[in-house]
Amino acid sequence: MTKVIFSAGLRQVTNGERSTELLAEPPTVSGYIAALDEQYTGFADRVIDAQGDQPEISRHFNIYLNDEDVRYLGGLATVVAADQELAFLIAVAGGSA
Repeated sequence: MTKVIFSAGLRQVTNGERSTELLAEPPTVSGYIAALDEQYTGFADRVIDAQGDQPEISRHFNIYLNDEDVRYLGGLATVVAADQELAFLIAVAGGSA
């Protein structure tokens, strides 16, 4: 079973839930997003940019698999094994000098 964590910005879509565990183990990050979209309507629309030839992770979100950014692991095709942790976090930028 894989634990999925949501940042505060996604909780309006996840009915306030901070995390969930999926019984079914989709083999890839893309599969997890599809499964989460079935559970939380609109989830995929928030984290996926479907414009262009291939869907991509929205630039407004980071997805981590056990503290590793999936963009550097294989993107949406990254394989997720059982008992790993998948975190969907809003990208944060800015600050002051």
